Amino acid sequence: MPELKLVKDGYPDPEPGDYGSYVRSWARSLRARNLSPKTVKTYREAAEGLSAYLARTDGPRDLGAIRREHVEGFIVWLLDNATDSTANNRYRGLQQFFKWALSEGEIQADPMALMRPPMITEKEIPLVPDDILKKLLRACVGREFTELRDTAIIRVLIDTGVRREEVASIPLDDLDLDTDSVTITRKGRRPATLDLSAKTCQAIERYLRARSHHPLARRPELWLGERARGPLTADGIRQMLDRRCDQAGIPHIHPHQFRHTAADYAMKSGMSDNDIMRNFGWKSRQMLARYAAANADERAREAHRRLSPGDRV
Repeated sequence: MPELKLVKDGYPDPEPGDYGSYVRSWARSLRARNLSPKTVKTYREAAEGLSAYLARTDGPRDLGAIRREHVEGFIVWLLDNATDSTANNRYRGLQQFFKWALSEGEIQADPMALMRPPMITEKEIPLVPDDILKKLLRACVGREFTELRDTAIIRVLIDTGVRREEVASIPLDDLDLDTDSVTITRKGRRPATLDLSAKTCQAIERYLRARSHHPLARRPELWLGERARGPLTADGIRQMLDRRCDQAGIPHIHPHQFRHTAADYAMKSGMSDNDIMRNFGWKSRQMLARYAAANADERAREAHRRLSPGDRV
């Protein structure tokens, strides 16, 4: 049996299979529902990942011949070679694929009908202490274009806790420094207007003055790459953070750590649960509880110290 290799996306390198035409038809159906390109890509990766797994394990290549044990084998392989969240993500995508195939009459039974998703082991994402954030910002000090841009991006991440994809996709026209706010597009293409702090607005203003002299200053995207390299992408932001962390002599900071750190700060500051959910774009309290788990013990101790119950008598 050929050796399976895990690629960076968390599934085997796809090979064309007999059901490749079904995957393409499904992707068109997803686009017709006006789902975001990222959602379509994620779902399609799940179906292509299963196809690649079956090809490398001599499994069935015909869509109608795929059974529960084949899907379970793929999920088990992912649990052994990737993360449980990746396995769960692929499971959800395959669920949608087989539901579509059943509704289209391409299969007689859903092989996942009686399956349950793999459990996700919650991993505590480390928060970023203020002294580390200050070191990171000091690594960006300067008057060059990239220094001003990187300072502004990092301050937006610290200030708002938005996802790096949301930061990267900000149009220039959605920035309003008259009201100290920015409009972002969240998951599900939901717009949200967020307030910015004075230091973040100052950093953005300095960047905008430098941006006005950039060869691509007329482009609609807020964040531009160096010289004529086009707009800065979400991957470009991650690479920028890695580079700045190296310069600051600190461990690499994953962009999502800013989100957890901002949520922790909001909770420490006494922001109401409803306000936190709206600011972070969460629709369910499950996400609030998940983020609240980080640093919960320290917040509880701080609250106890402020209360000083023993001093009341």
